[in-house]
Amino acid sequence: AGARAAAGPRAEPAPLFDRPLPPQPPADVDLADLRRLLTHPARGFLRQRLGVAETRGEDEPADALPVELDALEQWAVGERVLHERLAGLDVADCIELERHRGTLPPGPLGDTTLRDVGPKVEALLQASTLEREHPPESRDVDVLLADGTRLTGTVGDVRGDTLLSLTYSRLAARHRLLAWIDLVALTVAQSDREWRAVAVGRGRGSRAQRNVFDPLSPADARAALDELVALYRAGLRSPLPLPVKTAAAYAERRNHSDTPTAREGASRDWLTDRFPGEQEDAEHVLVYGPKAPLSVLTTQRPEDGEGGPGWHRDETDRFGLLARRLWGRLLDAETQVQT
Repeated sequence: AGARAAAGPRAEPAPLFDRPLPPQPPADVDLADLRRLLTHPARGFLRQRLGVAETRGEDEPADALPVELDALEQWAVGERVLHERLAGLDVADCIELERHRGTLPPGPLGDTTLRDVGPKVEALLQASTLEREHPPESRDVDVLLADGTRLTGTVGDVRGDTLLSLTYSRLAARHRLLAWIDLVALTVAQSDREWRAVAVGRGRGSRAQRNVFDPLSPADARAALDELVALYRAGLRSPLPLPVKTAAAYAERRNHSDTPTAREGASRDWLTDRFPGEQEDAEHVLVYGPKAPLSVLTTQRPEDGEGGPGWHRDETDRFGLLARRLWGRLLDAETQVQT
């Protein structure tokens, strides 16, 4: 039967979703779930609403002596060294630990990797010196929402009045959005203090980049939190057309250009050219199909009332509307600094 079906005429598979699912009864929102869904809406919808997870094969440990590390392996070395330095180890101890792990190329080749990673780690530490003068703490969040449910969770790495996000990765849209979500939630939960957020990651060359979010007024933070929760709940009915890098690129460009120009910029993060685009994420392939064009996002129509009060009436599609709704307040509050 399988052979007969394979030899028969081909049919295009039906879309995975043709309409939003019914809304769920009002329920408390976990801050960690909100973070996960808004930073990868397709994955969040599949896991949190349908209980579906894309399987990813595990890499077998390499039994050959490494000669050159790829970008992901170099990132892993850098992230480990950064955390070891944050834990108080000096540079010499970090180098010894990496050599004993057996993940570096032998001899001078391994030294070359460490010479490349070391200055980048030190630049990140230098860029976060002021914030790291305070010991890290965790703060609980428990906020009553307008419909009587609650937003609960924990915000970590709070140093004094600052939420610090520090990574060896290039500072990307996902890191900035996570810092913003935590700042908004903590400001609403503990409005007796003026909180700020700082996200630090790699910038150009060996330099570090700091993105700073100054304190929000309680009213602005509450309005932003209501937006985030509304988007989260919409994202449990259907996958939001908001791949994090693509949506951020559109919203940033749309602030100072027209829709076609902003879409062209966003397509560079969605489509695969020299580097894999977000269209290749396993969850996006499942939801939109392989090699899906940007139009799978831009042809969706907004649901009734989805624009929110006064939000960007010049946006006619769901992608543009929700991208600016999610990123608009963040971009207004953000300052970027190369150090």
